[in-house]
Amino acid sequence: MSFRDLYDYVQTLEVPIQESELRRKLRELSSIPVKVISIKMNPDLMFGKYISHRNEDNLYFKAPPGTSVILLSDSLSPDWARIVQFKELMHLFDDPMQHTNNAEEFEQLLIGLCDQLTGRTPQEESELECMWRALAICCPEELRVELSQHRDSKTLSDADIAKKLQIPERFVPHLFSANYKTNVQILLTKPSN
Repeated sequence: MSFRDLYDYVQTLEVPIQESELRRKLRELSSIPVKVISIKMNPDLMFGKYISHRNEDNLYFKAPPGTSVILLSDSLSPDWARIVQFKELMHLFDDPMQHTNNAEEFEQLLIGLCDQLTGRTPQEESELECMWRALAICCPEELRVELSQHRDSKTLSDADIAKKLQIPERFVPHLFSANYKTNVQILLTKPSN
């Protein structure tokens, strides 16, 4: 399964992209069912968590065999829950070496995300890649170009674009950043796992 398969499919959809439709298409592409569960989670520490169908530890609860689980903080607003779910769904494209499959690896990921002095681990790379994938699938490219023109001419604000895409406003500038197309192209050409 490649990210390009999902990206190309999203180009045919209307916005806002529906979470249930993404999960359906991802299951079709990967044969991996995904359960999304809202739980009490401290959003100061974490908004969501992906638990791979390969997970070795029973960190939160036992998922059905072969099922990936996304845990979302139940205190998130709908736009935040949406972008967090998109980002966590993108872990289905991770190489198995990018997964944290036990409590020890997860703890190392959290430490590494705060440690700016070392190189990135595969898990840290995964977090960045998943965020860029989530941005790429929340807005089909043709619409992104159109929105960029409106944004440049100031006929649409970042708040207007966020409302249309149903994502937090703080992510809108990333859709139009100088490195957006380069980052997406890298992800589109990355070999399938």
